[in-house]
Amino acid sequence: MQKVSLVTKSKRAAFTKVEFLVVISIITFLILLLHPAIQDRDAEGRPLGKMIPETAPNEENRIKHPSGFSIIAPPNWLKRDMGPDQFWITIYPRPRGASRKLSALTISREGPLNPNRVPKGYKKVTFQGFPAYERIVVTRKYLFDDPPISDYDLYIDRDGEGWHVNFSLLTSMTELPEIMREYINTIRFPPKAAEEAERSGESEQQ
Repeated sequence: MQKVSLVTKSKRAAFTKVEFLVVISIITFLILLLHPAIQDRDAEGRPLGKMIPETAPNEENRIKHPSGFSIIAPPNWLKRDMGPDQFWITIYPRPRGASRKLSALTISREGPLNPNRVPKGYKKVTFQGFPAYERIVVTRKYLFDDPPISDYDLYIDRDGEGWHVNFSLLTSMTELPEIMREYINTIRFPPKAAEEAERSGESEQQ
């Protein structure tokens, strides 16, 4: 009788595992089936942002960080920041539902740069009249179902105050798209934001 009981318990445990796997399979199938519909519902009535914008910067789309710096955002791009005490802001195209971000541009304040040494892999440039360093690199190649990731980095030395601009893109990128350079050039930094805005207005009038 004891052997029969043990065999019965073993079969019952095995059956329970099979039931568990069936339930998991059903849940996974439902998620895969319903997820696109949920994404479409979240995106309904809201235009999606382009991974790389197709139109020139429009001053009406300027967004400002509480600390004072700002940038013109491409159409249908969203922003994220952590308030005036955190000197960074990220803008990115509105995604479809909860899908991954196709691209993102982040501005953050960094420590002072060493003016006597160009960081490895960077070339020295100027940005808005200040010394800067930039580079483009593919940080991840195509991996199974994951697309490659490319990063453009720009470090700016504004009289000893360092700023970092990063543009990340889910594709292989060997050159910064010219349209993105136009948007990056619209950045205004504190405390010269008002002065640079006035200068920009004067140049547009001319």
